[in-house]
Amino acid sequence: MAERRARVGLAALFLTAATISLAPSPLATVLGRASSAATDLDDHYKPANTTIIGRSSLVSIAIPPTTPGFTWQCTNSVIVQKTPATGLGTFKISPPTYNDGPGKPCRDNYFGTDTVISHGTWSVGFIDAPNDETGKEPNVGDRLKFIVPAGGVVVTTSAGCTITFAPNGPLSAIGTYDDVKTFTVIGVVPIKAAGGIACPVGSTVTAAAFSVTYTLTPGLSDAS
Repeated sequence: MAERRARVGLAALFLTAATISLAPSPLATVLGRASSAATDLDDHYKPANTTIIGRSSLVSIAIPPTTPGFTWQCTNSVIVQKTPATGLGTFKISPPTYNDGPGKPCRDNYFGTDTVISHGTWSVGFIDAPNDETGKEPNVGDRLKFIVPAGGVVVTTSAGCTITFAPNGPLSAIGTYDDVKTFTVIGVVPIKAAGGIACPVGSTVTAAAFSVTYTLTPGLSDAS
């Protein structure tokens, strides 16, 4: 009964949150939308040309999104990025790490362990609030966008599942950002699952709910 309540609670989290749909889209199209949203063309990252580390103490996945039967959480995720010297363009970041601490796999609601590997070319971009040139910074209308490569995350569970995220092509995830240091993405991501009879995720399941909040050090904003 406790396990069932936990599943229902997690499902409610993803259903009541402001869900952002992460629809697959060609990489060129994703980048085009990101650049067009940054309307203040003379803005730049602050700090520029600086290495920034993002850390999260909780990454949550629920499969399928609305009535999850399989959930897993990682208590440690890290991204490393270096801002461009000029402009607010999209720039590369390190593939995120997902674990319960160095050398420790994530855990799921079947009391199993889950090894999460990310790879490929990941990037992030700033989406500046339109027409904010006369306003003060930080600006709560600004956002950040993740660009995830095709097959950018692969999860291997101790129950024999292999779950691939963004299996059919790159996707973009626009998250809320406080223009200081906190970046949150809550959404639904396409997946492909495979595994033996012990795998709790069926091959017909094609989506997972995803939630993560990163704290950036040093903080990041835009400036003119």
